[in-house]
Amino acid sequence: MRKLWSSFRTFIAKIPRISWLVLGTVVAVGPVVRYVTTAAIDPAMAASILGGFATITVAALTVALGRYVERMKQIEAEQHQRRAEMHSEFIAEFVRGLGLDQAPSVRKPVGEAQLAQTMANFTASALAWSTPVVLQAVRQWRKDSNQLSTEAQSDPAFVFGSVERLIRAIRVELGHSDKGLKDYDLVGLFVNDLDSFLTKRGIKT
Repeated sequence: MRKLWSSFRTFIAKIPRISWLVLGTVVAVGPVVRYVTTAAIDPAMAASILGGFATITVAALTVALGRYVERMKQIEAEQHQRRAEMHSEFIAEFVRGLGLDQAPSVRKPVGEAQLAQTMANFTASALAWSTPVVLQAVRQWRKDSNQLSTEAQSDPAFVFGSVERLIRAIRVELGHSDKGLKDYDLVGLFVNDLDSFLTKRGIKT
């Protein structure tokens, strides 16, 4: 019984407030319409009453709906701005932390502790602001990072691929399309000789 009640409360919480407003209006209008149509009132007067009531109701709903949509747009704009700032700061620190702003041959990543702190800070912000697509990408990165200390030293392409996936997820969250982008195109923006490096490794770009 408790589980059923919990599920019901979850369902109710997902219903937009505007839906409750419409439902409340319908419930309130019902008795008025029933009274006017059943009471001994002149048909012309009844039509006038219903028409006036309908006009007021529609006007109120229009104003309420307009304010609701405007508020949702404002919230969405604020979230987008916050995410853009958060992601810009993170990508700059993340790329620098992995040494991706340097050529692969001389790449010198920062210490693991600093990189872990960068990820921890980003994860905390992502929990508050990001959508599932980024949260899942962060989780995948953490799984990949367990191999970074070993595979990255012998196969830097592993690092590039992992970073590429994370950055693509961030772009999706910000509303960008990756159509026309090939593998490693985003990482290639930070590593000048990436194409030649990948070619030597037998990786086509």
